[in-house]
Amino acid sequence: MNVVLFGFFALAIVVFLCLAVLGFAVYLFCEHRRFGHLPGPQRSNFWLGNAKDIATYRKAGRTFYDYFLAQTIEHGNVFVVFICHKAIIFVSEPSIICKLLLRHHLLLPKDPKVYRKLGFVCGQPIAGHGLVTNTDEAAWKPRRRCLNHAFHRGNVSRNFLKVFNDCAQVFLNRLQGKADGQMKVFMLEEFARASFLASDQAICGKDSRLTQENFDGILHAFEKCLEAVQANLTTVLPHSLTRLFTRKTSRQREFIKAAKTVRGFAREVIETRERKLRETHGEARSDILAYILDIAKNDPNFTMEEKIDEVVTFFVAAHETTAGCLAFTLFEILSNEKIYQRVMQEIDIVIGSKTFISDKDLNKLHFLDNCIKESLRLYPVVGGPDRILMKDLVIQDYYLPSGCSVFVEKYVAHRNPKYWKNPQ
Repeated sequence: MNVVLFGFFALAIVVFLCLAVLGFAVYLFCEHRRFGHLPGPQRSNFWLGNAKDIATYRKAGRTFYDYFLAQTIEHGNVFVVFICHKAIIFVSEPSIICKLLLRHHLLLPKDPKVYRKLGFVCGQPIAGHGLVTNTDEAAWKPRRRCLNHAFHRGNVSRNFLKVFNDCAQVFLNRLQGKADGQMKVFMLEEFARASFLASDQAICGKDSRLTQENFDGILHAFEKCLEAVQANLTTVLPHSLTRLFTRKTSRQREFIKAAKTVRGFAREVIETRERKLRETHGEARSDILAYILDIAKNDPNFTMEEKIDEVVTFFVAAHETTAGCLAFTLFEILSNEKIYQRVMQEIDIVIGSKTFISDKDLNKLHFLDNCIKESLRLYPVVGGPDRILMKDLVIQDYYLPSGCSVFVEKYVAHRNPKYWKNPQ
């Protein structure tokens, strides 16, 4: 009897699995048909879609963006790619991008599955539901409105110029100790240190918890968190499965430890500031943390965890993007002797022997400003926003079915030979 019962259950499981595979195959077939009218590369595998092709690019030392640029040149500025069962429409046509993000933005909210990968690792929050990763627009809008004031040009000049000058001097003093003509210096690492220090001063002000003893450890933890986000984004598994299957690996344990370190650091900064505010009866501050804490005045439900989300978001966004931009800009300037000489000539004329660079000085560095903009064209600090389409949409003869991801690809638009004479 037990043998018969076991055989029955085994047969039931086999039948269920066969039906599940068949059902998924039918679903995939229907999805392929639903997006079949859009141009795009041929799928190399029925089940995996174009995932194998992208993996081949990465194994060859190239990036996702190189693959998407090649497909844009071959298939046009709007095309579809399948990653397993997920259809992703890539857009790099400027006129379509404007219409999508300005006219139809209400139909294109943030994709929760993607942004959760940005904010969490194995269930442990990094930036959590901060300004970048928050997909609840009702909660996001008032917080964004409050934080906008921190970045008004007048506020930046008034509140942060001294911070940037002081941190630049620390950066130069550190480099001077290495400039013996023999030592090789990894400039991305040096820029990361300088931008992290500047971010800390701009965000935390006098309540910074960074010391000479913990600086390297905290910076390393933030860099580990960025590595964790990158690992999340390069896996096709949903967030819930990555949490289930990879939590016990040594690499994931490192990521979780880094996330806890980062958030513990942010909590300490916030608690220090709140304690001082109570002791001084609300002393006015002009750093970014002050703007974050101002949100709580209008939102009594703004929790400590949400405050930590915002602080970590600003640290991650500010230091990594700045360091990358500076490193790429320096690389491009040093790769062209004429450009290098012209930049140095402009700096000698405008800055000379000044020890403090003012807002007026910065406005006169026109050629250097153009070099930075060109660097951002070639190496944008983020690829572009990832959105999910809530309703069917027709735009410039393209029919975009609902439920798909829409990815605005800045890297491709910036290197497309259709718009740039010499894009490289």
